[in-house]
Amino acid sequence: MAVLFKIPKNMDEVDLPIDIRVGLVSNYGQPQIDFLTQCIKEYRQSEVYKTMEIGKNYFFNKNDIIHRERFYIDRKGEPVKTELLSNNKLSHPFMRKLVNQKVNYLLSKDFTISGEEKYVQNLNEYFNDRFRLTLVNTGKESIRCGIAWMQVYYNTEGKLKFKHIPSNEIIPFWHDSEHTELDAIIRIYEIEEYAVDKIEKRIYEMIEYYTPEGLWKYKRLKTGGNLISLSPVEGEGHFRVVKDDKTEVSATWNKVPFVAFKYNMEEVSLINWIKPLIDDYDKQTSDNSNNLADVPNSIKIVEGYEDNDKEEFSKNLNIFRTVFVGEGGDVRSLNTDLDLAGTDIHLNRLRKDIFEFGGGVDTVEKDLRDVAGVALRFQYADLDMDCSEMAQQFRYSMRQLQWFVNQDLEAKGEKINDKDSDFIFNTDVIINETETINNLAVTKDSISQKTLLQNHPWVKNVEREIRDIESDRKKDMDNEIQKQQAIARINQQYTTKSNQSNQ
Repeated sequence: MAVLFKIPKNMDEVDLPIDIRVGLVSNYGQPQIDFLTQCIKEYRQSEVYKTMEIGKNYFFNKNDIIHRERFYIDRKGEPVKTELLSNNKLSHPFMRKLVNQKVNYLLSKDFTISGEEKYVQNLNEYFNDRFRLTLVNTGKESIRCGIAWMQVYYNTEGKLKFKHIPSNEIIPFWHDSEHTELDAIIRIYEIEEYAVDKIEKRIYEMIEYYTPEGLWKYKRLKTGGNLISLSPVEGEGHFRVVKDDKTEVSATWNKVPFVAFKYNMEEVSLINWIKPLIDDYDKQTSDNSNNLADVPNSIKIVEGYEDNDKEEFSKNLNIFRTVFVGEGGDVRSLNTDLDLAGTDIHLNRLRKDIFEFGGGVDTVEKDLRDVAGVALRFQYADLDMDCSEMAQQFRYSMRQLQWFVNQDLEAKGEKINDKDSDFIFNTDVIINETETINNLAVTKDSISQKTLLQNHPWVKNVEREIRDIESDRKKDMDNEIQKQQAIARINQQYTTKSNQSNQ
């Protein structure tokens, strides 16, 4: 279990009420300056923070290979940096490919909300297209860092909103060892301010401390300095409420307005499992590129030249690819053929391991072509297994967001009926569409229309598709009624004329 740092011992009694626990390190709920400063210091020195930075760097293809330097050995046996040798730094974005693969597999298709119809309609107003985009961005951050965060807030129009917060800005204080309930959150982020003359720019660190009871804000110069309090001792509310008499008052959720979205139970980044493999792949391909540029097909050996020392010998061998030796006066070549076949075998093995242990699908694999049914699902087994755990974690997080939505609906006087509600993530896998559609046609009389649509390869939004189908049916029914009415009118006219003719 990833732990940023330990909560002080006098806060470790989970049976104590939250207000008492916070009060043990606070005055009237306000956090002590030393407490916040120490927490931030420990967090930035923690392995969790460092791993988050590594995960983000590798996603943006800033692998460790970009810091590589080339050396030769001097006469003292010490490495000396040189610019004369090729130094190709081939960085491969495996991390980006795997992250995008998982996010697109799990979140590219809209998730489905089930439950009582009116309540589902209300939820869809909150979890709209903008939220779904935010969820995709949160999913990427979750895989890169092991955990991602959404903040719940009210905008200036008084509407409940959700926004993604970068993982490295959040320091959580968990109430339990399973990390399911929050006691408090520290958020650290930077802002830029200009002096009065608008010439000098200053960068401040903003520190916000959230508890169920309220919010306390601080700031300090990034270059160093003491924390400056921006909030009253009693703190601020999570949001403001306009009363009937038009006055504003601070209010709180009685809950920390942040929700964690975890990649896995351990809150561990994907990079944790594949970094050594990516580093070796980068190193081998870079070495191979350097050798092709620096190493000729042979090394010249000149006999009869004895003025040689260790430094010069290493320089001549590594830089000029020439060796000077004594005895005689001959010149010959020493073949230095590169083992490209062996390198390719090793790289193929590394690539296979990266996708296997990274829980992805290597689309370069020839076996992936022209397969269907069970064989295709087998190819996606690792990706599906990894995303299934992620879906379970995200489903619990959506339930936590649902709590805030319910509070907002109740404040608006809406009736809440969430007993049978659920969130279903619809995975997106490469399939044989003809085979799938034929199977759905065979089973259409034994399963519901909603289940059919959820598994249909052409359906992106199940609820919208159901509404479109009902709309089309209504139009067809209206057209049929109009058709029957027109036929009835024609028959009536024909009958009338026929009766008149007979008379």
